[in-house]
Amino acid sequence: MAEVKSSELSKGERLLIDRRRRGERQGKAASRLKVPLSRYSLWERDLLDGAPKVSLGQLKAHERCVIYRRRCGKSQVEVAQELEVCRWWLNQMEAGTVDCTPLACYWEQ
Repeated sequence: MAEVKSSELSKGERLLIDRRRRGERQGKAASRLKVPLSRYSLWERDLLDGAPKVSLGQLKAHERCVIYRRRCGKSQVEVAQELEVCRWWLNQMEAGTVDCTPLACYWEQ
């Protein structure tokens, strides 16, 4: 896949990355934005208009990997099986807590 830039993200993708950077669950993000969880969830999945625009700056490698997986519609389990790692390890790569080079290579080959 071609490298994705933050300027190419949808509003929902921006909300997702912003929420992950803050270490929040959807409920906490919804509370912060003073909207019901159901509305926030629809915004993050780009199923409802009206989501706030979020500035992100440059995406990190692990954040690009989350976007690639989301756009392909694959689960963490599916990608982990293809990489021959456990889902927990894939989750750690997507969170940026361990080296995500194998995952970035998988998506950006």
